[in-house]
Amino acid sequence: MAIVIDAVPILFPVLYFLARDFWGRTQRASYVITIGYIFLIIWSLITYVNEYREGDYGNVLIITVVLIFTLYLLTFRRNLLLYGYVPLTISIMVLIYFLLKIVDDLTHVLTYTTAVLTYKMLKPTLGETIGLKVHNSEIFIEGVRNSYYFTFACTGFQSIAIITAPMIATQDKSCIRNATYVAALIYVLNVIRGFLIVFLVERLGWDYYIVHTVIMKIFSIIALIAIFYYVLVTCKALAMEFTRISRIIFRS
Repeated sequence: MAIVIDAVPILFPVLYFLARDFWGRTQRASYVITIGYIFLIIWSLITYVNEYREGDYGNVLIITVVLIFTLYLLTFRRNLLLYGYVPLTISIMVLIYFLLKIVDDLTHVLTYTTAVLTYKMLKPTLGETIGLKVHNSEIFIEGVRNSYYFTFACTGFQSIAIITAPMIATQDKSCIRNATYVAALIYVLNVIRGFLIVFLVERLGWDYYIVHTVIMKIFSIIALIAIFYYVLVTCKALAMEFTRISRIIFRS
């Protein structure tokens, strides 16, 4: 069922590229692309309910803001979402994240790799007090104070998709090359994040919820803001696109 739900957003890039390459800027194309956005909204609503049930109110807030902003653009700046840079960015973002998520749902290769790397970083400092275990296809680090389960969300590919997709969509060679470096940096920082969560709880006795949900969420936001600032400074094509889009969105 999870794979079926994750396949829903992929309908957006399929419909976008179909409309763009076959019909161009026509009424039919705009209808087809709008349907693609509806699929994204449906997935967001399903995710919203799941995140609310799991008590991840940070993600609930983010999804709420994104939905409101998307509805605003569809109502008042519709052309921005239908043609050009923005739908291309969204298509690339969706393909990076959801194709990798489906692959991981089937093979667990990305989640397992992240867990193993985190464990290897922890082993020299925590020694025999931790162990790496797999049960019912779930991988986790077993500590004295807690068990730390790894999911696809722990791999950092959501952040990688969000940051690198706008760079790739510029179709500028230097931006695309930098996107590779940025993706590697985000992944390494995410492994370090996992290391810090386990270390702070197991070695220093900090509360798991505070570390995982509060401190590391703030750490992730600050890191992503810093990385995105670096990206804007080094990728001129991206900076130009953001300037152009900002003028369109905030014009009176």
